Amino acid sequence: MYTYFAAALALLPALTFAAPSYNCKQASQIAEQVICGSQELANLDLLIAKKYRNALSEASSKNDKQSLRQAQRAWLQKRNECGYSVDCLKTESLERLSILKTRESVVFSWGGVLRQLPNLESDQVGSTYERQPIAILQETSNYWNGYPWFKVSVSGKTAYQWGGIICDKLRPKKTFCE
Repeated sequence: MYTYFAAALALLPALTFAAPSYNCKQASQIAEQVICGSQELANLDLLIAKKYRNALSEASSKNDKQSLRQAQRAWLQKRNECGYSVDCLKTESLERLSILKTRESVVFSWGGVLRQLPNLESDQVGSTYERQPIAILQETSNYWNGYPWFKVSVSGKTAYQWGGIICDKLRPKKTFCE
């Protein structure tokens, strides 16, 4: 009987799940507490933290690091607004993970205007500097001068940018990489 009990105790650590990237005892936001209670969300949080640390260590300039930090802070604020909603937390986490994974493919802007909608007449909502890393979220069906417009994420902001001023080596005919 004692042997079975000892074997069962030895398995207990395997039955517990991984904690997120932060100490759950110090979780002050509702969203953080919800993540602590979900294996799936905790695993996503660990992946995001790992990709973020990798991106920071690989950032080539001070501007890139600053841009990454701003984007991470903006995302954390947006994630925390999810509160108790597991679906919202999962969606926000998957989107952030996608953005961080996209950075690995070295997608960047040549510098230019960010628009509210995918066309030149749309309001300007920001801009990018030369070789600023961006994440392509979606390709649109709108074209100008042979290149499509893309929904992008830059420094925590979502907007549209024209493919002629974006370089993505995975999209050689839809972006410009010299």
